[in-house]
Amino acid sequence: MARLFYPILLLCLFLYTGVSFAEFDSEALRQTDNAHVIVNTTCIYSISSAQSGKVLAQMPQRSAGNGWFAEHLLNPRMVVTAGHVVDCGRLLEDVVDAFRGAVERETLVITQTRRIAVIYKGTEYSAKLFKSSSGEGQPDFAVLLDVDMPASVQYYKLPVLLEEVYKKYDEAVIKGLMPFDSKWEPYLKRVLIAKADNQNIQFSEIIYKGMSGSPILFYYQGRYHAIGILFAGG
Repeated sequence: MARLFYPILLLCLFLYTGVSFAEFDSEALRQTDNAHVIVNTTCIYSISSAQSGKVLAQMPQRSAGNGWFAEHLLNPRMVVTAGHVVDCGRLLEDVVDAFRGAVERETLVITQTRRIAVIYKGTEYSAKLFKSSSGEGQPDFAVLLDVDMPASVQYYKLPVLLEEVYKKYDEAVIKGLMPFDSKWEPYLKRVLIAKADNQNIQFSEIIYKGMSGSPILFYYQGRYHAIGILFAGG
């Protein structure tokens, strides 16, 4: 336990004892507000009898997180979020075992339906998975969603910075929405990059459920660019 917290403690001491943060570019940050969305995922698990075809139970599971419109050459309605925000996973074995015990001599069939919705400025739009990519040791680290929305809806698309122009101890910003008292509230945090490689950007910060999928922002050439996706780790 001590080994786990020791480097985090050192980083926190470094944050408070000698590092001054640069000023925000307020106007550039306001622009990014128009890129943020909330991603809602509903996974519906249906347990049916193979013999009769009768649906014995339906169980919905819901999750939510952040997302953001990104500049994309092929699709102007592309939203980026963390993979686990839209991941349904498998139905818990103890739930399946309970049904097996209740329906003797029945063969159970389990099907899964996923519905993804993107909420932008209070309006909900349906979305579908366009593409997923895996990070090191993290399946479906990032996903791209194709949002079904009218062309008349205006929004800002965050530029994505693929060049590694940032380095250790540079400042980044995490910004998005966080669930609080049954509604979503905006949050803004400055962090110092503790480690960066071609797969991961690491920093020390408290992350709460619902913040996943937020963009990690870096100020470059007069704009805030997305350099990563918030994906909490241990």
